[in-house]
Amino acid sequence: MYSQYIADHGSDVSAYFNRGLAYYDLDDYEMALIDFNKVVKLDASYHKGYYQIASCQLAKELYKEAIFNYTMAIGLKTDYQLAYSGRGLAKYYNQDYAGSVSDFDKALELDPTDWESYGSRGLSYHNLKLYNKAIEDYNKCIGLNPNYKNAYTNRGLSNYDLGNKSKACEDWKKAASLGSKIAASNIVDFCK
Repeated sequence: MYSQYIADHGSDVSAYFNRGLAYYDLDDYEMALIDFNKVVKLDASYHKGYYQIASCQLAKELYKEAIFNYTMAIGLKTDYQLAYSGRGLAKYYNQDYAGSVSDFDKALELDPTDWESYGSRGLSYHNLKLYNKAIEDYNKCIGLNPNYKNAYTNRGLSNYDLGNKSKACEDWKKAASLGSKIAASNIVDFCK
């Protein structure tokens, strides 16, 4: 439907944006990128276009490119919480853990109920070997979403690295009960 509409209205930014979202939801990031790039070509001030370009690049593991486009989105809308969170993930995957923490700090300042950012910042803290801070973030994440298995799995890793084996095993048992295969494997390997 969007393609038919675009054929008659080739300069409608929202039509390209919405078709891009449809491609993105189908995991067709190449076609989504074509549409989102058209969006920012038609309207360079459309911050959501840059955000979606970055989201496609993140999905394609193009982390440096994603960081650039999240930064473009933030430059156009300085309180764009999703862009800070997305850039934090891209920095995490690019192994810039301190930069990742900084972006998640801003994302959480803008939305303190964003449980995913707490979980992701916890991963960054873990990789910085700041295990107690990681555990604090996993606790906040679990407080907001008590069924998020990855938070229990990752809190277990931080507890284990702190030498708290019993707490680690307790976390992994909870994560395994929620369906985490990694946690189930950790129980077999480390909770004997």
